[in-house]
Amino acid sequence: MNYITEFATDCRIRGFTKHTIESYTCNLNDFLNTITDPTTVTQVDLRAHLTTLQQRHYRASTYKSYYAALNAFFDFLIFEELVSKNPIPAFRKRYIAHIMKTLHGETRQIINTQDMRQLIEQAKEIEDIAILHTLAKTGLRRGELLEMTRNSIDMDRNIINVPHKAKRSRQIIFIDKELHDTMEEYLQWRDQHAHSKWLWVSQKGGRVHKDYPGKVIAACGQNIGLHDPDGPLDKKLTPHCFRHFFTTELFKAGMDPQYIKWLRGDSMQKEAWQVYNHIDPETVRAEYERCIPQLLTKT
Repeated sequence: MNYITEFATDCRIRGFTKHTIESYTCNLNDFLNTITDPTTVTQVDLRAHLTTLQQRHYRASTYKSYYAALNAFFDFLIFEELVSKNPIPAFRKRYIAHIMKTLHGETRQIINTQDMRQLIEQAKEIEDIAILHTLAKTGLRRGELLEMTRNSIDMDRNIINVPHKAKRSRQIIFIDKELHDTMEEYLQWRDQHAHSKWLWVSQKGGRVHKDYPGKVIAACGQNIGLHDPDGPLDKKLTPHCFRHFFTTELFKAGMDPQYIKWLRGDSMQKEAWQVYNHIDPETVRAEYERCIPQLLTKT
């Protein structure tokens, strides 16, 4: 039995998203590289495999997604009557819960404006510059960035229409003049190469891989000593570090915290003031343009 192929088919029939199936099969591939027959897996096998994962210094969210995939896979094996019991829930409760609790105490790396300028300077291709610049100027999550299509960018109104995601409460974010210029250059390149609706395309014109932004960030960061691929979380540079940078810089510039939450797309607490006072997007835009740092102009 081709476990991966059959499991992926099962996931598709059950209505899992393409992203979830890709993530699950990637993790399962890695698992089956060390445990070739999952129908005879023991707790000793699972502990040995977990030790291998720990040596890679994964962050908490990676463990969460990894064992979600394995849990779904063993449920599939039960359905196929290949095993009688799913070993993952008990294993996850005993080991992964503790690991998650420990790793959640780690802090991500927070870089300053000078570091961000140097980082963007490392990118040589316009598509890479545009990705780094957009993440730094908008605080978008990686998934939000990758889901954008060509129509998500409104250059006339200088806004980005962010695709709907469960974690985002507002779908609009602004483009300042500096990002406008970068995006204009990128779109000229992109429109000559693209053969799909997606905003971010590769040199061949297709949609970039979901890991592409992270690889660009890691490569540029490693060039200037901001990323250690084998180090702890606070020594690594990831797309989410850009969201922290965005938030930190706006706070440092004195922006109203409610405006920052608005720009980040965070849920706004239902407080009394909000019932009677609605945030004006143009007021937020003016504050955004005042507070967001310039990253391509050295000062």
